[in-house]
Amino acid sequence: MCATLRSVKQATLIGAPRTRLPAPVLRHLQQRRSAASRCRTAPARSVSPAAAAAAAAAAAAVAVGDMSGIKGRGEYVRLVFEEAGVPYKDMGQGAGFAGIMEFVWKGGNTGFPIRAPPAIRRGDFTLSGTPVVMAYLGRQYGLMPADPAAAAHVEQLLAVVTDGVGEGRLAFHPKDHYASHKTQVEESVPYIRQYGEQRLPKYLAYWEAVLAANPTQSGFLVGPELTVADLAVYQYMAAAQQHYRQWYDAVEAPAAKAHQARIAARPRIAAYLGSERCLPWDSDSMM
Repeated sequence: MCATLRSVKQATLIGAPRTRLPAPVLRHLQQRRSAASRCRTAPARSVSPAAAAAAAAAAAAVAVGDMSGIKGRGEYVRLVFEEAGVPYKDMGQGAGFAGIMEFVWKGGNTGFPIRAPPAIRRGDFTLSGTPVVMAYLGRQYGLMPADPAAAAHVEQLLAVVTDGVGEGRLAFHPKDHYASHKTQVEESVPYIRQYGEQRLPKYLAYWEAVLAANPTQSGFLVGPELTVADLAVYQYMAAAQQHYRQWYDAVEAPAAKAHQARIAARPRIAAYLGSERCLPWDSDSMM
């Protein structure tokens, strides 16, 4: 997803083209928006003056998003903007697939080369790779610990999420990693089951262990406050619930599932999940 921070308070996301959603999906989103409006939780953490200054330094940044009209890996970056309270416009929803192609692969990007979205740009500065982008934006918006050791642990968790998503996605594309799942549905069945039975429980057990090991017992993964690791693990859990539901439901991971629910209930995240900005899930991957 590609987001442009036109000011401290404005970001533009270049990502998935907006598609007109079916009526049942629209009704579901309306119900979620209504539920979010009734949600009463602790207020979202405010951005510190230092973080606000850093955000000012990040003005005119651009983030390039996914291209398929679904959440994709760009959703991990969107969640950072949403939690930080930084307005943005998903440029992919305006420029569409052609706009993303032009920026990423056809010479539109004049900064440091990026291989694929999601990526961010600020002036001539460009940066891609979901965990790298999340860590960078986390530092801009006060969602990374100041302590270097704690920050390294956050980045460790971002890397583990990347591994989990990559494995989970490939289970849907075992014959041809780059072809649609629809061309290999039958071939994917044993791989999806294997991930659900063998790999998913290990990832959930790991989130449980990390939450238990946090000496602050804050309910967050690292330290006493929310970081981008919490947003990444939340999105991994939500994707696992969506795409591997029967195995997700079977795994005993009370702390990890409670953490997922807490992040979803944070005011800004809840408002986002119930908004039209929140793109629909795909049906054949773990993106």
